[in-house]
Amino acid sequence: MRLIVIGGLFLLGWASTARAAIPASERQALLDLYTSTNGKGWTNSTSWNGAEGTECTWYGVTCDGTQGHVDAIDLQQNNLVGTLPSLGALTAMVHFETGANQLSGSIPSLSGMTALTHFGVRGNLLSGSIPSLSGLTALVVFSVHDNQLTGNIPSLDGLTSLQIFYVDNNQLTGPVPAPPTTLAAGGARLCGNDLVSSGDAGIDAAWTTATGIDWLACQATAAVLTVKIDGTGFGDIASDPTGISCYNPIPGYAYFAAPDCSETYASGASVTLTATPAAGSTFAGWGTECTGTGPCTVSMDKAKTVSAKFESDQPIVGDPTKPVAQPPVVQTSYLVTDGAMADDAAKANVEGTLGKATVTVQLDLSKVLPASFAADTSYNVYVAALVPGRQIGSDVDAWFVKTKTADVDTWRELASPIASYLQNVASGSVDQQILIEIVSDTDITTLIGTEVYIGYGTSDTEMLEARRYRGVFIVE
Repeated sequence: MRLIVIGGLFLLGWASTARAAIPASERQALLDLYTSTNGKGWTNSTSWNGAEGTECTWYGVTCDGTQGHVDAIDLQQNNLVGTLPSLGALTAMVHFETGANQLSGSIPSLSGMTALTHFGVRGNLLSGSIPSLSGLTALVVFSVHDNQLTGNIPSLDGLTSLQIFYVDNNQLTGPVPAPPTTLAAGGARLCGNDLVSSGDAGIDAAWTTATGIDWLACQATAAVLTVKIDGTGFGDIASDPTGISCYNPIPGYAYFAAPDCSETYASGASVTLTATPAAGSTFAGWGTECTGTGPCTVSMDKAKTVSAKFESDQPIVGDPTKPVAQPPVVQTSYLVTDGAMADDAAKANVEGTLGKATVTVQLDLSKVLPASFAADTSYNVYVAALVPGRQIGSDVDAWFVKTKTADVDTWRELASPIASYLQNVASGSVDQQILIEIVSDTDITTLIGTEVYIGYGTSDTEMLEARRYRGVFIVE
């Protein structure tokens, strides 16, 4: 027997080493959990996916006294990334805890899990509504705080065992339902939502007793900030705190990430917007909430819209005698859900001047894949460049992709799907050094601002969605 500490609560857990013979449906539910939450990237996945009959020895899994059913799953703080699958087959489960991970999506249905006494998914990125809790008469602890849950708190009628109810710091709305009389004093948390009075003084007072505070006074009213970009130029708007990464997309061209031009912030939050013009453009200034061209700070006391205007500049042409700038010391990397390339996997090498430049990238295939990527999966390598089209007489920026056919390297305008530079590379590829020629003895004076990216994935869509790419060179 072992002691588990969860959110200040002391609960009893069980450890089992005996071989179990759980139903096939329960085994499949465990396998689905492993797959949908990137089990290969868990901090501890000892024994998972073992042979039938070993399920009760898998890390975080315990079984009942007969070793015939799963009755507890405890995978808190274990780097679970992804969504929770259906738990419906685990009808004998008593304890489920996956708090403090990176789970997204919605909470699955808990219908029929009548043995459940503890359900905890705190500190994740879960969204959607709280599922129905009807019929969960054994439920003692329900802890879903610090997520992104929306909608109303469902009816709590019939929860005759409930003592702990933590739903604080979400985005819940609407009137509160009547609380169970079994809730311990101080055993409920409602703050940090947008909940309102039930309209019944007795119900509101019962929640005040259960929370131990004035729960209505600690609700956070959210407000949406929206950015709109106009003008003939191009640029980006970023926010602090993070949430907005907005740019004006060019019709007909693919981008590595979709623009995010709106975000919900807590009432009273102070948000600073910063404008960065693209090469060949200037920032002409803010409209509505701010003026001038410096950072724009907005107080979110209500929903607001800020406009930003970019104008095009004259074409920029580099000095043909200027030496080519060295690659950046720190490559541009992006948040990924499944791991990024090692810093030294792709190394750019440059020679010559802007009038006669040679740029190559040395790619070490043995360092492309992170440990969290499927070891038995082949992948593709992608090479792309963003060319500021306004600098070469065009009215748009354009993405170009480098392809390799019959040992001939060619650049072509990006189209969907994105063509790969290398296809079906085996994960076991080690000590394979690939030299990618970006340009050779080429005049790049009209390509100032061009950025070269290297990425990998099982497909172009998978690479873009997981954001596994990095900028390795920029023409300056």
